[in-house]
Amino acid sequence: MPVSGQVRIVAILMVSLCLCSGLQATEPHVAAVLVTEWDETRETLSLSIIPDRSMTGVTLRLEIPETLTLEPGSGPFQDRFQERVAREGFRTLEAGLGAIPARSILRLSFRPSGHEVRGGVVAFILEGQTAGGIPVRDAIGVAVGHPGERPVHHHGALEFPAVSLPGEPQ
Repeated sequence: MPVSGQVRIVAILMVSLCLCSGLQATEPHVAAVLVTEWDETRETLSLSIIPDRSMTGVTLRLEIPETLTLEPGSGPFQDRFQERVAREGFRTLEAGLGAIPARSILRLSFRPSGHEVRGGVVAFILEGQTAGGIPVRDAIGVAVGHPGERPVHHHGALEFPAVSLPGEPQ
């Protein structure tokens, strides 16, 4: 099937534009990988911090919804977590972790309570800088417990209760 002259010209112009535009694509760089895992009883949440580069001045901040209780578990940094001024509706814990070598694994554990009947999303925010002075900020959110209404298992599917909007008749 022959290609018309106009289509050929448009294709050549598009390829030329892409090759000659000078635009450079860059991939975002993740300085540290944050991995969470629940134990088999769902009573302990583990956080693994795996930095790609050596980092200094590292702090870990947890933003915990007021509907939850989450405390540091036993481990090397358990006593470093301190309560900070929080934004409305959240409790904030922060710990200075110091320097973390590249490609090491730092494991921390946290114990929730009361999450069987309520829940929310906890933010784990890691901040620091690389050895070269580049600021680093990586974060992850983890659902703890049951945020919102519990679903009902019905005909092989999970059905969530309808949410009433303010001002709607009940």
